[in-house]
Amino acid sequence: MGVKTVLLVEDDELIGKLLVFILQRDGYQVEWLKDGQQAQELVLSGRDFSAVVLDLMLPFFDGLFLLELIRNQAAMASVPVLILTSKMGEEDIALALKKGADDYLVKPFQPPELSARLRRLIGKQG
Repeated sequence: MGVKTVLLVEDDELIGKLLVFILQRDGYQVEWLKDGQQAQELVLSGRDFSAVVLDLMLPFFDGLFLLELIRNQAAMASVPVLILTSKMGEEDIALALKKGADDYLVKPFQPPELSARLRRLIGKQG
């Protein structure tokens, strides 16, 4: 099996750079998009990803909109989605999981925990 590619949708420059570093260190290729509009275009293009790391608060389209879009695209419907956001309310977490998120991690996060959660999600794909 080839290198696994993670779609990262994160608008914060510093957090994005940190995430790219962590994901590349863990052996993933990373496609980093900084707003919901770019992410919408890529999701609709039918590209294949091993996982998605998705912030909820984004310019143009929010993460919940993108999550629903991902779940409604045949090419991406079964791709694991890890929500990584500063929204920590019970309602936010419950809604994201209800809409199809596979996991939910609140910022600030610990890099080893992010790595472990992503490994577990990608490993479940087979």
